[in-house]
Amino acid sequence: MGAALFAVGLVSLLGQVVLLREALVAAYGAELAALVGLGLWLLGTALGSAAGGRLKPPSTRGARRLVLVLGGAVPLIALFLRVSRPLLGGVPGAFLPAALQAAVVALAFLPPGFLSGLLFQQCAALASAEGGTYSKAYAMECAGSAAGGLLVTVLLGLGASNLAAGFLAALLAAIGGLAAFPAGAGPKWAPASAAAGFLLFLLLSPRFDFLATRVVHPDLAAVLDTPYGRLAVTRREGQAALYWNDALTSESQGPSAEAFVHPAALAVRSPRRALVLGGTAEGVAAQVLAHGFSSVDAVEVHEGAAALARPFLPEGVRRALESPALTLRFEDPRRAVGRGGPYDFILVAMGEPDSGQSNRFFTQDFFVECRRAMTPDGVLALRLRSAENLWSPALLSRNGSVHRALSAVFRHVLVLPGTTALFLASSEALPRDPEVLIARFQARDIRSSFVTPSFLRYALTNDRLAKTESLLNSSSAPANRDARPICYSTTLLLWASRFFPRLGLETPGAFDWSAGRAAGAAALILSAAGAGLALSRNRPLRGAVVAFGAGFAGMVLQSAFLLFYQAGRGALYGHMGVLLAAFMVGLAAGAWAAGSGSPGASSLRLPALLALAGGLFCAGASALFSFGQAPGLPLSSLLLLACGSLTGALYPSALSLAGEARGAGLYAADVAGGFTGALLGGLLLLPILGLPGSAAALALLFLALAAWAR
Repeated sequence: MGAALFAVGLVSLLGQVVLLREALVAAYGAELAALVGLGLWLLGTALGSAAGGRLKPPSTRGARRLVLVLGGAVPLIALFLRVSRPLLGGVPGAFLPAALQAAVVALAFLPPGFLSGLLFQQCAALASAEGGTYSKAYAMECAGSAAGGLLVTVLLGLGASNLAAGFLAALLAAIGGLAAFPAGAGPKWAPASAAAGFLLFLLLSPRFDFLATRVVHPDLAAVLDTPYGRLAVTRREGQAALYWNDALTSESQGPSAEAFVHPAALAVRSPRRALVLGGTAEGVAAQVLAHGFSSVDAVEVHEGAAALARPFLPEGVRRALESPALTLRFEDPRRAVGRGGPYDFILVAMGEPDSGQSNRFFTQDFFVECRRAMTPDGVLALRLRSAENLWSPALLSRNGSVHRALSAVFRHVLVLPGTTALFLASSEALPRDPEVLIARFQARDIRSSFVTPSFLRYALTNDRLAKTESLLNSSSAPANRDARPICYSTTLLLWASRFFPRLGLETPGAFDWSAGRAAGAAALILSAAGAGLALSRNRPLRGAVVAFGAGFAGMVLQSAFLLFYQAGRGALYGHMGVLLAAFMVGLAAGAWAAGSGSPGASSLRLPALLALAGGLFCAGASALFSFGQAPGLPLSSLLLLACGSLTGALYPSALSLAGEARGAGLYAADVAGGFTGALLGGLLLLPILGLPGSAAALALLFLALAAWAR
């Protein structure tokens, strides 16, 4: 049954990625939806594994049917997620009601997660009946997940649509039903027919993809899935609109580029060289050129997305992109900062910090890189969605964390309030006299239908300006850092407040993690270790705690390494499959190696030794996050391989404590730990404690696990 377990892992990982990407688009790019979806998948997996042990003895025929059902469910659920808003009566551009949206996410992730957990239990039990062990079954499933991670990377590189990946998952499940099960699993006509049908759907997936997206955007002209999200272009009566993950980012007749660029560029005394990060389809680079910059470097992340949008852009924007003064490059915008300069003007148009990918453009570390690439009197400009009159405590914390990060790097910071707040920063004094900006506006002969001398005078003299400065200076929010992405978590809180308005009125009190609170947390963990010593005779309970703790620690530590890599390298989405595959290979290798040893005194000491090794590894990771720089893909993959090996080896170690008969229950505990780590790690530990603090807390957790496993 090893091949069947491999197929289960591959289809589960590929299906999980497909559904997470669809959930992200259905939530307009808010990563909280994907985080909750991942947690619900893992919860379903834990429930399925636990329930499998209570069902009648498994059969190869039943397991094959479950594989086909799991594979076929992936594209169907992906289609459901894509059309869920119009299907359930949602208003275009608005979210579904909270209860209805929660039901959609639960319906999309709990059933396939449950099937995945049930399949593991069924196949592992069949393998055990053939003389295998749960440890090796766990290793084979992890190996299949590693293959799924690599397949995701290949599909992203080939530019395959997400729906095509869903049909491919179904096709692979049907092929697995044909090839991975023994002859006694029943007739093969069902999986063979399913494979033929899914192959046909895969070949027709470009048409299905366009039609499904047109349900959401009736005037759809083009759609493209990229490693960074989904770009959709609509066109109606001469007006083109661009949607990134279903959220409107720009339209051909809007003033957003003018409102962003002109007040910021007028703060530049001598416009010579400018760097524009993102926003070219919106027309940002075209507006920058209007100020007379002799050289403008424009950077976008994905060439295919830019090429798709270009035919639909206004003539003036297309003409600006062909200007000899403009150089358009396609690379990670953050890395581009250090490759040019010095610049008189850097404009950041990379979207809201509502994901780990975009948050890295609003951190103190990024602002330091910008300052090094700027002239002494250069100006940095960025924008954040805000509120014109009233800032909630959560909004103040989000904006305050960015303001504090800017203030830590630049001597002068000016914030122009509005529904979109404009942040300007420079090492030299910024002009606050509107007559200075008006004089430059007229001297540069700026033609704008939105920004006028009256607009500039009002922006710098209205009462909100002083009030905004007072609010930001009084904010206690810490600076947004790569290692402590507090802005990301508060942006997610603001997103959640759309459904639960009270959340926006709460001050995130967890910001101030004093030494006393940290000591209290450490005392709690050590108390758990003491309780473990007191209950040392209850071996099944100790095994379950070790499995749960391994799942929790593995998920949080994996997320920390991924976030660290993304902050420093910026290519997480393109390389995620490789990094996840490295972690899964580690899980498989660790579980296989630890499960291959012979019983004895040394094997009884192995769980405690592995937990101690995990504590040392986490301590080293904490030091790396504090003082090191993100390593490249090879070394990051090795670190995730080591992380996976340690956590994977703890599963068979837990089995040695609880007994082989409890394998399904321990797998459920391991996945439940992953579910808890996905939610608590993503929402609390990593944003609040930061990467170093979270790794240090995990080191203490591993010490407690060592006591439990002793």
